[in-house]
Amino acid sequence: MAYIVTDNQRLGIDFEAALDTCDIEARWFRSASAFLAYKQPEALSCLLIGQTLLDMSGLDLQRELANTFSPPIIFLSDDGDIPSCVRAIKEGALDCLALPLVTSRLMQAMENAFNRHASALTIRHENEILRSRWLSLTSREAEVMRYVVDGFLNKQTAGELRIAENTVQVHRGRVMKKMRADSLASLVCMALRLAECNEPSLLQVFSQRTGDVEALHHATSDLIEIPKSLGPIDAGTVTSA
Repeated sequence: MAYIVTDNQRLGIDFEAALDTCDIEARWFRSASAFLAYKQPEALSCLLIGQTLLDMSGLDLQRELANTFSPPIIFLSDDGDIPSCVRAIKEGALDCLALPLVTSRLMQAMENAFNRHASALTIRHENEILRSRWLSLTSREAEVMRYVVDGFLNKQTAGELRIAENTVQVHRGRVMKKMRADSLASLVCMALRLAECNEPSLLQVFSQRTGDVEALHHATSDLIEIPKSLGPIDAGTVTSA
C-alpha cells in the first residue's frame, strides 16, 4: 500500500495510475486531516507527503506523525527545494524526491520504504508477543523475574521477598517457561526489550533498583550481547497489501 498526501490533483491522479500499472495499491489524500482520520490496515506501506497540503504544510504533517507508528515517509519537494528536503530528512523522512517524479527513482525509494516498514512491523509484532508473555506472569512470578534480571541469586531474592529459596526456584522455573527463555541471558534480553517498549511495571522496578534502564544495560553488558531479534519469538511473515 502506498499513500500520498498532496493538494496537487494532477500529481495525486498520476501517482495512483502509475502504481496501478505496477500492481501496487495506492490511496490519495488531499489534506493532512483526511489522512490522519484514515484507519490504516497493518500492511506493508509507505507514505509520500507533498510540500503543501490543503490544511497544513507537509513538514507539519511529518511532525504530527513523529511519535506515531507511521509508515516510512518520502518527502516530495517542489522545484527542488533543498532546505525543505534537508529539514524533512533531519526530522525523520526516509527519502526526499523532487518533482516531477522520475519513475525509476520513485520505485527505488518506495522499495526502500517497504523494506524499512517490514522490519518495523516484525519488531512491533515481536514486542506484542513478548508483552503478552510478561502479562501472563502472576504477581509473584513477576517479582521474581525482576530480581533475577537484576542479578540477584535465588538466596538473595528469597531474602528480599521473605520467602523460601525453594519457592524462588519454583517461580523462576515458571518464569523461564512462560517467557520461553532458554537461558538467563535470554531472559535479561527480554526484560531490556520490555523496558525499552515502556512496559511501566518493569521501568518502575529498574528505576528503583538500578537508576534507569541504561544502568541495566551497563550492568549486563559483560554477560551478554543484546541481540536485535529475539530467537524464541516467531513473528511470522508480513505481506504487502
